[in-house]
Amino acid sequence: MESMPEKNIEILIRARYPLIYIVSFEEMRVIHSMKNISNRRNKQLFLWSITQGLETPDGSCLAEFKDPVKVLEYILQMDINGVFVLKDFHHYMNDPVIIRKLRDLGHSLKLTMKNVVFLSPALKIPGELEKEIAVVDYTLPGKDELVAIIRNIAESVGGNTLDTIGNPEFLNKIVEAALGLTAEEAENVFAKSLVESGEFNLKTI
Repeated sequence: MESMPEKNIEILIRARYPLIYIVSFEEMRVIHSMKNISNRRNKQLFLWSITQGLETPDGSCLAEFKDPVKVLEYILQMDINGVFVLKDFHHYMNDPVIIRKLRDLGHSLKLTMKNVVFLSPALKIPGELEKEIAVVDYTLPGKDELVAIIRNIAESVGGNTLDTIGNPEFLNKIVEAALGLTAEEAENVFAKSLVESGEFNLKTI
């Protein structure tokens, strides 16, 4: 299911915003959204971290690009239709060299089909880059997303759980109880409830 933050990110990518900053603790959920968007837009998706280097669309890792400056230079040189997700890049954004590289990158990417997406639980953008980067707050799952999570779990378990969530009033109570949780927290709570009670138990959730 496409969430509102996912829609907002896709709009920015379609509009060729070169630098996008996503604020979220839910790294896997955001990456899942980025995969969805990349597939819809026929873009190649690259993932970067300081520990792994640059992961290419085929799953291989280019460890030689662990260095933040080198990966930015590599992105600038590549001639592709792609999205580059840089994890926890806020740690390096106060470096004068990084700031200059990002400003150069922002100007250059406007003429290409490439987007750089910073993914971090903390919003830390130096003043020099505030006007260069579009910020997206990736909000916690809403009711529709939580319903989808519940249905997926119920379908995987089968049995009486499917009958239980067939009651709209009860399903709404479960969803209301889970509001404010991350997607992973919600999945864990729902699974724990099934293990302990054999059903979705409001007291457990």
